[in-house]
Amino acid sequence: MKNIFLLMLLSVTVSVAQIPNSLLTEPREVIEFTDVPPVCYVKNNLDVQSTEVSGPTSYIPQNFDVLHYNVYLNLLKLPALKLDTVHCVITFVWTSTPDTFRFHLRGLVPDAIQWKSAAQTTYKSIPFTAFGVPAQPNFHYTVAATQDMKTGDTIQMSITYSGTMTQEVGGGNWGGVQVDGKGVYAMGVGFKNNYVSATQHWMPCYDHPSDKATFEGVFVTKSNYTVASNGLLQSRTVVDDTTVVYHWKMNDPCATYLMTFAADEYVTVNFTGMSKPAVVYSRVSDSAATRKSFSLLPRVLAMCERYFGAYPHEKIGYANTQKGSMEHQSMVCVAKSISQSRDTVNQNGFHELAHQWFGDLVTPYDFRDAWLTESFATFCETLWHQELFGNAGYMAEMQRKINRFLTVLGKPGGPGFEGILPLYNFPRATPSSNYPETIYQKGAAVLGMLRYHVGDSAFFATLRSYLDKHAFGNATIDTMQQAFETFAPADKKATIKPFFDEWVRGRGWCTVNIDALKLFKDGGWQGVLNITQVQSDTFGVNGLFTVLPLEVTFTDASGNKVHRVITITSKTKEYTLDSLNDFTDVNINKGNAVRSLALLSKSPVITAVDDATPITSIQAYPTPASSVVWYSILTEGTYTLQVTNYLGQEVVHSLVRSQDGELHALDVLALQNGVYQCTLSGDATHSTFPIIIAR
Repeated sequence: MKNIFLLMLLSVTVSVAQIPNSLLTEPREVIEFTDVPPVCYVKNNLDVQSTEVSGPTSYIPQNFDVLHYNVYLNLLKLPALKLDTVHCVITFVWTSTPDTFRFHLRGLVPDAIQWKSAAQTTYKSIPFTAFGVPAQPNFHYTVAATQDMKTGDTIQMSITYSGTMTQEVGGGNWGGVQVDGKGVYAMGVGFKNNYVSATQHWMPCYDHPSDKATFEGVFVTKSNYTVASNGLLQSRTVVDDTTVVYHWKMNDPCATYLMTFAADEYVTVNFTGMSKPAVVYSRVSDSAATRKSFSLLPRVLAMCERYFGAYPHEKIGYANTQKGSMEHQSMVCVAKSISQSRDTVNQNGFHELAHQWFGDLVTPYDFRDAWLTESFATFCETLWHQELFGNAGYMAEMQRKINRFLTVLGKPGGPGFEGILPLYNFPRATPSSNYPETIYQKGAAVLGMLRYHVGDSAFFATLRSYLDKHAFGNATIDTMQQAFETFAPADKKATIKPFFDEWVRGRGWCTVNIDALKLFKDGGWQGVLNITQVQSDTFGVNGLFTVLPLEVTFTDASGNKVHRVITITSKTKEYTLDSLNDFTDVNINKGNAVRSLALLSKSPVITAVDDATPITSIQAYPTPASSVVWYSILTEGTYTLQVTNYLGQEVVHSLVRSQDGELHALDVLALQNGVYQCTLSGDATHSTFPIIIAR
């Protein structure tokens, strides 16, 4: 019965009574290939690169919309990946003047194509053209519309193809079709291929995330195999002692890179008590460990539904695979090492569950916005830690992600360095990739800062609205930004655009220099912080971050701590904080409110001033100074400050407005070590005082 698949597809006169007629005729038609020509129509224009098809990092609207894929795969040769003659029917509609239909297929060869409109009763053979070569990111096939087609016509196109299913091209081995012993499975994206989406390695499709369609798969395989795929299993038909047919159908629109199949000697590990059916496909030897590792699946699902709304797909599905993990819609390929670990936190497996909302329900128009999937799913890992371990768990997990980004991923010369990348439209050349870890770890931290900045109510209302409004559709960075602008508190609305510009479109992190003046005033301790940003001019926007919530911790000699959150809005600014302790140390990212992408350039300098000692003249602190000099002026007024070096050359000239006894900060970071003379001139005063700079 090894040719049973051809019998299904070609509807020849040989009896197929053993297969139910519904499997052959509903909802698809049995297609008569009576007029398939003996030679292939393909015309290889190898030197032509189409500019009209969407690329992995570009979205070009097409004049068609794919509605549904019907794929028929003969997997009787598993684990060998060779396909003889297999078949896919693509149903699409012309959304504007019919011109050209495009589809992708790599490693496999289209042998013949036929199509018909809904008004026609028979299929017609049509020519097709290959544009470019497989090494090019936009390599694809085209089919020209016929003159009788018009806008609104629904077309069924039948593609017969053959060859060997392969992995991604371009130095990676993650995407495409993989073999694990007897098992075979499809991974929807590649890490190193220049076209990203890898479903085209097993099925002809318009392989771009902007065009979502429903999916149906009929898989013929050996009787010892179980096939898992998207959607719900419609039937499992035993043909004979050696052959079985699996029929899967997904009624929810899905991006092609999220379509998959996995075939192995699986058993099902089922879970109950959830809003949708839940199953993990596992080898028998791993089934007990798998059940343990996924034992908290009902709890994490309840958490996600509480934050993001009801689970949106037909089932919660996982398949244990050698490589992973990948968030295929309703059928995640999860690395079997995760299932084998018996780790009930199962952070990676539940990261993929979060993708069922972020990436699957709402999908980026193209892969420039991969952060809309990975940053959000990784942020959900911190929510899971909050669910399990409280706020301390949330903060600890967020700090781990920040540390990973700052000390490994963003550290030039280090073994994990992948470039200092933006979240949006990041470079993909080595050491980066299609999915650099930066968009996971930095992305989660950025969302944590945004959560604090707008508050929980606005943050989660934004995400619910975004998911509801664009369900089973697509989005961009602008879509998400506009959603936050809508729901942010009134006093924060104007800050959303600079936040996205600096932290999502921009790259890097903030490095600050802090100098602190400690005063005992009115019976309590006060701190005056001078904070200066000193990061690279290529970070943020023009070297600045203007929306940075930063939690500062003041620790006294007994270890008691006081935490305060300030928002950094400029390159240099003074912040006066009351009700502190007699602090001897100042640090950041140690509190319980927020973790930020910020580093200290050095240990803060703390200068103490005793308010009980009257200031009878201009006094400067500290001596010597390294980055800032504090000075006070007893008399209210407007003064001119001049600073000269030992040669008498003026190095600072500024206007100072002062209240009685007010403290002022003089930024001396740009001055070299040495002794300087400061002169303050007012209407009736003229005073000088020296400062010493030593680092």
